[in-house]
Amino acid sequence: MIDFALEGKVAIVTGASRGLGRAAAVALAEQGVSVLAVARSTEDLEQLAADFPGLVASQTCDMQDRAAVAALPQIAVDRFGRLDVVVNNAGIGLLGAMESTSASTIKDIFETNVFGVMEVTRKIIPYFREQKAGTIINVTSNTALTPMPLVSVYAASKT
Repeated sequence: MIDFALEGKVAIVTGASRGLGRAAAVALAEQGVSVLAVARSTEDLEQLAADFPGLVASQTCDMQDRAAVAALPQIAVDRFGRLDVVVNNAGIGLLGAMESTSASTIKDIFETNVFGVMEVTRKIIPYFREQKAGTIINVTSNTALTPMPLVSVYAASKT
């Protein structure tokens, strides 16, 4: 394992219940980072917290809920005393041709993948500015750069 000198840092990882988000949360916890693991799936988050007692705290949150998203930085600070890293990973995407994708589905994808990320970032900046340090990692997708059939809405939300 590579030591990235992260021990004692605090991170928020959105979309932490599975996939890349879970992998990021695990990798950070293994480096001694306290992680506020955020996702809609409570059960998966609780298992992640159980795997890293004291290092990982679970926080159920739908990225479309602006008030819940806005509260995440303070929840991390209240739980762990500081905030150093944010991994904006949460995202949704549905396969389908653009012309047959409903306006409601397009709205849901952008609310999560774009506006959720922006809200977390907006609320974190004051914490980082006050401590004169902080890292924001936005997870995107290669579909934003490489055209693929049936993922145009998702790709547009990940550019």
